[in-house]
Amino acid sequence: MNDKNYPFEEYWSEVELELVNDISIKWELKEFKPTAGYWFKKDGVIVAGKVTENLKLPEDAQIDEKLWDHEHCELCGSKIMDDDECFRSGYVNNNNWICPKCYEKYILPSRL
Repeated sequence: MNDKNYPFEEYWSEVELELVNDISIKWELKEFKPTAGYWFKKDGVIVAGKVTENLKLPEDAQIDEKLWDHEHCELCGSKIMDDDECFRSGYVNNNNWICPKCYEKYILPSRL
């Protein structure tokens, strides 16, 4: 539970609460751009992910320079992508994305 006087959701896990509560987190507004992703088959299942620094991939992994075409808001799940039907930008801290709506509703009030 949140002991602060700003908005939060009852269903949030400790991860979401920490993103809102930790005022040392620096958020930067960025426009989303597709980035490199990978995929490979493991035990008949396709595994996909975002290419990151120091990532070790199996030899049969395929890299696609624009495979990673969206992110999700860590608080509400909304898509953030280069598409007019979605948020085109969001607030980023390392690998965490927050949509502008949740940033205004949850992150800003926690900093006041």
